[in-house]
Amino acid sequence: MSRSTDALTALYWLIRKDVVRFLSDRNGLFASVAMPVILGAFLGTLFAPDDEPNPVSVAFVHEAPDNGSRRFEAELRKSKAVALVDVITADAARDLLRRGKQPVAVLARGGGTSAEVRILTDPSRTAEADIVRGMVEAAVYKSLATGFTDPASRAENTAGLALLLGAGGVGEPGKTADVVAGLVGQLTGSDGGLGAVTAVETLERDGRPAYNTYAHNFSGMLCMFLLFFGIEQAKARLDERALGLDRRVAMAPVGRVLPRLASGLATMLLALAISAAVFAVAIGGFGVEIRGSIPGFVLVVLGQAAFAGGFSMALSGWIASPRAVQGAGSAFALIASFLGGAWMPSFMLPSWCQGVAIFLPTRWATEGFAATTWRGLGLEAALLPAGILLALGLALGALGIAGARRAGA
Repeated sequence: MSRSTDALTALYWLIRKDVVRFLSDRNGLFASVAMPVILGAFLGTLFAPDDEPNPVSVAFVHEAPDNGSRRFEAELRKSKAVALVDVITADAARDLLRRGKQPVAVLARGGGTSAEVRILTDPSRTAEADIVRGMVEAAVYKSLATGFTDPASRAENTAGLALLLGAGGVGEPGKTADVVAGLVGQLTGSDGGLGAVTAVETLERDGRPAYNTYAHNFSGMLCMFLLFFGIEQAKARLDERALGLDRRVAMAPVGRVLPRLASGLATMLLALAISAAVFAVAIGGFGVEIRGSIPGFVLVVLGQAAFAGGFSMALSGWIASPRAVQGAGSAFALIASFLGGAWMPSFMLPSWCQGVAIFLPTRWATEGFAATTWRGLGLEAALLPAGILLALGLALGALGIAGARRAGA
C-alpha cells in the first residue's frame, strides 16, 4: 500500500512539474493557445467567398482595328471576369507572358463585321486562359449581334448585298448560292464564321511546353522546409545557450557575437547542402531543367540560404523559449509558404493575398526559381529575387544579434 502511495505521489509531482513549467512559460503558452486561434481565423478569412470574383488580367493588343473589332473590344471590356491591360504589339504581349507578368494575352484584328481573335497564355496559367476564352467567345457573339442592329453596319451590309446582286444575278443558275454565301460572309466575318476565335496558344520553348509542375513544387517545398530547418536551428541555439556555451565563449578573447554569427553561417551552409540535394533529385529524377541562367539560379539558391540563416538568428535572438520559437516560427513558415506561392501558384489566391506576398521571402524564392528553371530567363530576371532574399537575410541576422545583446545573452 505504501509503495502504491509513493508511486501515485511521484506521478502527481511529475505531472505537476510539467504543468507548472508549461504555465510558467508565457511565450510558449501564447504560442500553444493563441496560434491555432490566429491561424484558424486567418484561414477562415482567406477562404471566405468573395462578393465578386477577381478578374483575370489580360494583355490586349489591337492589331488592325475596324468597326467589328472595336465592337468586340467594347463588349469584352464590359465583362467583370477580365481586366484588359492595353499593350501596343504582339511581341510585347508575348514578352509579358514569357516573364510571368501577365497570364493571358488577346490579339484582336478587324475581320469585316466581326473580329479575328488570337489568345495566348502563360503555360502555367491555362485555367485562366479557359476562362478568358469563354469571355472572348461571348464578346464575339455579342459584338456580332450589335453589328446586325448598328445603323452603320446595316448600311454596310445593304451595300454588300446590292453589290452581290449586281455582280451575280440571283436568278441565274448556280449564282444564288454564291450570293447567299457571300452575304453570310459579309454579315459574319471575312471567313464566313462567327468571328474567328483561335484555340488557346500556349507559349512553348524549343518545341515543347515550357511549364514543368515539378519545378514549381520542388522549389516551393524547399522554401517551406528551409524555414522549418531555420526553426530547428534556432531551438538548438537556445539549448546551447541554456547549457552555458555563450558564457564559456565570453571568457575567451573572441567576443560575444561569435556564437550567434557561427550559428547563422552554419544554418546557411547546411541550407545550401539541402538545396543542392533537393535539386539534384528534382533534376535527375523528375526532369526539372535549369533552362535559364545558371549563375542566376545559383544566386537565388545563395539568397534563400542566407535568408534561412538570418531567420534562424532572429528567432533565437528575440525569443527565449524553444516552445515559443516553434510556435511563432511555424506560424510564419506556414503563412509565408501559403501566401508566397510555395504550396500553390499565388495567382489562385485572392488579390489582397497577392499584394501581401510581395513582402514574403517565399514569393521571391519561387519567382527566382521559376525564372531560372522552366521560364528560361536570363541573369537579369534572377537578380532582384536573389538580392531581396540576401538583403532580408542580412537584416534578420543583424536583428538577431541586436536582440541577443538586448537580452544580455
